[in-house]
Amino acid sequence: MAFTKILPADLTNKGVVGLPDTPGLSTSEMQEKFDEIATDVIVPKFNNLCDELDALTLDEAIISTDITNMRLNSDDAIEISNDGGTTWSATASSGHRIMDGSGTIYTQRSKMQFSNNVTIRDDDVNGATQIFVQPGDKGDKGDAATITIGTVQSGATPDVTNTGSSTDAIFNFTLPKGDSGTAATIQVGTVTSGASASVTNRGTSSTAIFDFTLPKGDKGDTGQGINILGEYATLADLQTAHPTGNAGNAYMVGTTNPKDLYIWDVGTSAWTNEGQLQGVKGDTGSAATITVGTVTTGATAAVVNSGTTSAAILDFTLQKGDKGDTGNTGTIAVGSVTSGQTASVTNSGTSTAAIFDFVLPKGDKGDQGNPTTVNGKSGNNVTLYGSDIELNSGDSTKVDAAISTLNTNVGNLQDENTVTTFAVDLQNWSNDTTSQSGTTLYKKEVSLTHAYSECPTIDIGCASGSTLPTVAEQQSYDLIQYATVDDTVPCLYLYANAIPTTAFYINVKGVD
Repeated sequence: MAFTKILPADLTNKGVVGLPDTPGLSTSEMQEKFDEIATDVIVPKFNNLCDELDALTLDEAIISTDITNMRLNSDDAIEISNDGGTTWSATASSGHRIMDGSGTIYTQRSKMQFSNNVTIRDDDVNGATQIFVQPGDKGDKGDAATITIGTVQSGATPDVTNTGSSTDAIFNFTLPKGDSGTAATIQVGTVTSGASASVTNRGTSSTAIFDFTLPKGDKGDTGQGINILGEYATLADLQTAHPTGNAGNAYMVGTTNPKDLYIWDVGTSAWTNEGQLQGVKGDTGSAATITVGTVTTGATAAVVNSGTTSAAILDFTLQKGDKGDTGNTGTIAVGSVTSGQTASVTNSGTSTAAIFDFVLPKGDKGDQGNPTTVNGKSGNNVTLYGSDIELNSGDSTKVDAAISTLNTNVGNLQDENTVTTFAVDLQNWSNDTTSQSGTTLYKKEVSLTHAYSECPTIDIGCASGSTLPTVAEQQSYDLIQYATVDDTVPCLYLYANAIPTTAFYINVKGVD
């Protein structure tokens, strides 16, 4: 609806208002000026009003003398007013057609009446009419319906059809094949310890990354150890001497090394052979030497190596301690005594049952000495043992006790497992037709930067595509040889099927 008023702005510069007393217009111009407001303002506004009123079709509108206003309330119900909008009342519903179960249509009334099993209550709080229907008598129990799976087949379009009835349905399925999915991946992420076990996926459902938290378990029961009790030449000897045994009892059986280890099997009540206890024979290493240097007393006990790791000279500072409890009697026996260029003493026994093997260099022939008596022993030649010699005058500590202490500590004097890593260049390889593999190989001499007292362990690494033999091939054909140049400079002889074209490295591990 576009009803508009005539406003002062519509009359601006219209008509004779504002013209001078002598406007200077012709008769026709003056007549147009007088008619300007009517023709330019009033007539268009009036015609527009007529058009809008015609569009309302007022001649067809329902006119009521008792309805002054009409509106839709918040419930979308029609409300009317007969006092200009001061009070309002809702109209009766007239928008539904009432039909019974067979489809018969009944005349709709403005009133609705419920049966006696219906309770009606007005809810003023919520502004609604509440209807409560009381339940009727329970009907007879109906027959149970059944559903059966009929055929299931593949097809382009999914479909389900019931070839049975509404109470005995038989469903036939047509299922289309889906597209092939992308294979999911599972990856182990972090594994940490914690109070409670948990697994968390920090990836996605198709690219899983599982982080594990694992609690520490309870301490297990102490396991059964193995106690090697002795040796027998044959199994029959062992069975005769010990028809039965206890869990953990073990004996070595055999006459030559390596010998078999037999353990008593509680389950079968028999001695069971568990195999031989001997590792693979290693390469022969250079023998180290240990020489006793100075032996002095002091406030603090100390042992200082004034030599090298392979030719040790041990200087002892011995502290007199409190008298200890009487211990088990140790034994010292002289093992082999051989001549050699360098004097040495090695213990081939144990710390409590020492067996000293001596290597003694032959000295220059001395002058004839006078007969003497030492520790009750006399003659031109007197043989003294460690128990005969005291470290200092009046000191009851014997040399054999000092040597026993040396034997206990000597294992800590070697710096083992030193590893030297160096790259091997690709120059100066030479041909060698005498290799043990039976094929023509190339060899290269590689000098080491340290002197090794025993044959080192060799580890070869090379880049992808190298012609260098594998570690297994190197070991199988003895393709790496450890040698010395003039007995002073240690070196490696490295063999390859062809001269390598890719750089590689060697790890040398031994006693440095």
